[in-house]
Order: sequence, then structure tokens, then C-alpha cells
Amino acid sequence: LRKGDPDVEVRMLGIPARFLNDAESTEDGSLPQSVHVVHLKGHWWRTVLPDGLEHIVVPTRSYEWNREAFELWRRHHAAFAFAFEGGPAEGP
Repeated sequence: LRKGDPDVEVRMLGIPARFLNDAESTEDGSLPQSVHVVHLKGHWWRTVLPDGLEHIVVPTRSYEWNREAFELWRRHHAAFAFAFEGGPAEGP
């Protein structure tokens, strides 16, 4: 899109934000059926994910509040590790 270039048509589709970035912490650890993508962000996730830790609790996060998000990550991590490393992934 430089000056003098022809116009470019752009089409967009609006979808609810909860489809893209649902809050991963829930009272019972269950993800709503509306969830399509869970964005695991923040210090707590960066601490627990590398080693699959389930015992770290802070005032705003716990394994129980994030149970299904954690299990979803664990399944996807294993699948990606298998694909990229050429063999079965070891569980955290």
C-alpha cells in the first residue's frame, strides 16, 4: 500500500471477543463452550507451563481455577512436541 499503488479491497468479519481471548480463570476451572482460543498470559502461566506445575497458587491464579485451560495446553503441547521433535512427547 504505497502511494500510487492501486486500491486494495479488505474484508472483515466481526466476532465476539470472547471467542479470541476468553478469561482462562473460572470458578470451577471449566471453560465455557463459547471458547475457541485461550490466551495464557501473565507471570503465573510463564511459571507453571515450562514444567507443568500444578501446585503454584497466587491470589489471582490457581490450578483449580484454570484446570481445563491447563489440560488443553498440556494436550496441545504434547501434540506439537511430537510433531516438531519426531516422537512422542513426555508429559510435564
